[in-house]
Amino acid sequence: MTAQRRKPSPAQPAARRRPATRPRDFQRSRLYRWEAAHVLPHDRKPLSLQACRELADQVFARRLGTDAAPPRVEDGRGRRHAAGSREVIKLPRWARTRPIVLHECAHGLSTDGHGPDFVRAYLELLVEFAGFERGALEQSLAAERLQVTPAGRPIAQPPPPRTMPVAVARSLAGRLLAVGVRTLSDLRALGAVEAWVRLKRRFGRMVTQENLVVLAALGSGQPAASLDGRTRAQLKFEATGRLIAATRDDPALSPESGRTTRPR
Repeated sequence: MTAQRRKPSPAQPAARRRPATRPRDFQRSRLYRWEAAHVLPHDRKPLSLQACRELADQVFARRLGTDAAPPRVEDGRGRRHAAGSREVIKLPRWARTRPIVLHECAHGLSTDGHGPDFVRAYLELLVEFAGFERGALEQSLAAERLQVTPAGRPIAQPPPPRTMPVAVARSLAGRLLAVGVRTLSDLRALGAVEAWVRLKRRFGRMVTQENLVVLAALGSGQPAASLDGRTRAQLKFEATGRLIAATRDDPALSPESGRTTRPR
């Protein structure tokens, strides 16, 4: 008769356990309670997905410099929770408010879950980008016994995501990342013209005709200097036509308006 295997009791846990892959997020629940009581009720105004992208771009430009690649901000419909990292932020419709976008940005600026570094990053973003009062936030954090890194002390940040070859200017590489183009394979699959149109609609005048030439050269695997005048003219003609078609229904996004991002 085969002996039955005994289940380990709480006093005698199983001998084999899968090792932890990351530190425990020890104050996550407490942080959520604090946020629900002291942050979210003060700003429930819904934002468009484009406005969320623009906010994330501003956060990372001010915190890490204009050459830093901002995370992609994606439509998170169908998800129960918002999610944020150095590479991507996913936002269900209910999560598209300023405090929640800043919450997810803080995850892209820290590495400790909802730990002290995250709380410091989040607090500073709420003060700078949402108009919260620093003293009131710090008092409420202390009352809820949340640990927070002291102001001015450096916090560990995630490494920047890898994007394009070093031949691409960091500013252009960061903007490509923001529209979902991470690798040369992505660029070739999308096409230089379509990639440029997405950049133009997202970043406006910061995206130039020379950027279109660079993208075309990258996609074809040849130096930009090798593209002759006729090829450049054809690229410009096609890209301008595609941009006009993409923005026909919104005059504020047309090339003639000089602005290719929606007004706030």
